[in-house]
This record gives sequence, C-alpha cells and structure tokens, in this order.
Amino acid sequence: MKINKNFAERINYIREAELPSRAQSRKVVFWEEDTRLLSRQGKALVFILPTRGCSWALSGSGGCSICGYIYDNPQQPDFTIILSSFQKILRNKLNKEFTYSVKIFTSGSFLDNKEVPEEFQLKMLEELSQYEVIKEVVVESRPEYIKDSSLKKISEKIDMSILEIAIGLESSNNSILMNSINKGFFWEDFERAAITIKENGARVKAYLLFKPPFVSEYDSIRDILLSITKIVSLGIDTISINAISIHRGTFLSQLFEKNEYRTPWLWSLLYLCREIKE
Repeated sequence: MKINKNFAERINYIREAELPSRAQSRKVVFWEEDTRLLSRQGKALVFILPTRGCSWALSGSGGCSICGYIYDNPQQPDFTIILSSFQKILRNKLNKEFTYSVKIFTSGSFLDNKEVPEEFQLKMLEELSQYEVIKEVVVESRPEYIKDSSLKKISEKIDMSILEIAIGLESSNNSILMNSINKGFFWEDFERAAITIKENGARVKAYLLFKPPFVSEYDSIRDILLSITKIVSLGIDTISINAISIHRGTFLSQLFEKNEYRTPWLWSLLYLCREIKE
C-alpha cells in the first residue's frame, strides 16, 4: 500500500471542493530565460501546455498534498491547437545565435498518454529534433509512465542524449512520500524509472522538496542530504531542490492558513547548498 488512506481521503475532499474553479484557458504559455545549459550558459524556452492536468491529482486519491497546479489546467484541451502553437513559437523564437534548452511542462506528466496523447508526444519531440540550436529537451513525468516501450518509440524521433526526463521524487523516504506528500509511489519506483531512462540513453533529473508538511526544518535538511546521497549513487544527472511554496486549494494551504505550517528559512537553503557542495 503506497498511500495512507485517511490522509488521501482528506486531500481528495479538499480537491473535489476546489476543482470546479479550474481555469479554462487553452493558451500555450511560454517564456524565454537565461539558463545553465549542461556545462555552459545558454537560453531556455519554457512551455506550459494546457493539458487536462495530472492524472494523480484527478484520481480518487486526490493527488499530492502540496500541489495546486491542477487548477490551472483546462478540462478539455485541444492538442491540434497546442501543436500548432508550439510549432509557431519555435519558428519565431529560436535564434541561431544562441543554444537552447526547451523545457515542456504540463503541470502533470508529459509521458502520460491520458494527459498528452502519445501521437502528440512524438510529434512535438520530432519537431524539436529539427533544430540544431536545441541542445537539451526537458520533460516531466511520474515514474509509472516511464516505460521501456514508450522510450523506444521516442528514440526514433529524437536524439536521446539531449533528452532529460524530470521526476518529482521529493524525498527518498517512503514514509514522507506516503504520510506527508501522498505521492502515490515509493523510492523503488523512482529507482526503476531512473534505470529505464538511463538504459535508453536519456538523462534523469530529480526534484527534491524542502520541508514538506509534518517534517521539521531540521529533519527536512537531514532528509534532503540523505536523499541526495542515494540519488548520486544512482548516477542521476541533475538534482533540483525546491523550497516549498503554498498552492491554493491544497491540504498544505489549509495548514498554512491555520498557522499550523511555516515555510522554510532561506538560511536553511544556504546551509544545504554549502553541505551539498562539500
């Protein structure tokens, strides 16, 4: 059992009450920014696709206790329009004078066929493969959608060495995953997915969450350091530490509004950065 049933029911109760207020915009949101591109400086073209949203958040388990991205997603996306907009933006924004990382975010899982139909996954990645200035492509996915068969199809459309698949691991501690975040998967699932990605020639990024609910600041520092030790031993390419933010319509936002949760100190992040560098 990878969920705490009572915790999941509480999260789902809050989610169901908030879902009617979901956004209805079908516009592809994008922006350009400076970024660290592999080992050098480059540009990033960042896309937020208006998909149906995360399947875990829409499930009866209510999704993660800390995430409210689902409220920004339309209920009936039009992927023909999404693909057309995506192609137009690439043509207009990519500049031959720079090298680019293209980051495709959906507020869920790009590799979930219910959220992004496989046909459009492949078409978008194939489109990106046409541009020499693109040196990195980043997509996000939960572990359950990362399958050898899917990655084999993707490898026919794009050079896998430039593809990085990011997974919101949050913590390597299964108790935190189940009882603080309601993640719906365990460290072992992340490990399997990471190995599958590496075996298919792509890169792996792991997101870690600093200070989830019910975890003290000190214990969260210890958890981040322990998680990084395990992640590094697995040969993960990129680690992103995310200090928690308060999203509306979540279990965490209710704790925060009742003064039962405090966001982490900036000094703690500084300490983490110094410890990790060592």
